[in-house]
Amino acid sequence: MKYDLTPQDSVFFQTIYYNASAGDLTQYYDQRSADLGLRTKETQEPLLLAGYHHAWTPELHTLLLAGRFEDEFQINDPTQPVFLLLKNGSGQVFAVPTPRCPRPP
Repeated sequence: MKYDLTPQDSVFFQTIYYNASAGDLTQYYDQRSADLGLRTKETQEPLLLAGYHHAWTPELHTLLLAGRFEDEFQINDPTQPVFLLLKNGSGQVFAVPTPRCPRPP
């Protein structure tokens, strides 16, 4: 939404909501190779933008844009070999164990 307050001043507002869910989207020659357990989910709620424009003269303008963005992406893959994620008190992951690579013979 854009609204002109005066011929020199205008404000702008925009909100966006996005939600998507998917599985294994990789193209395979043999479809039996697909990961049937893979699930992804992305949510952006809400994205907010607000702006202000002032035209001092035809050559001189002031623009201000502020926004709030929150994006959450989740992956659930039962075949993934990571079994443990260490989280701190605020819920952020701070350690992921890595599997040992086999040594060559």
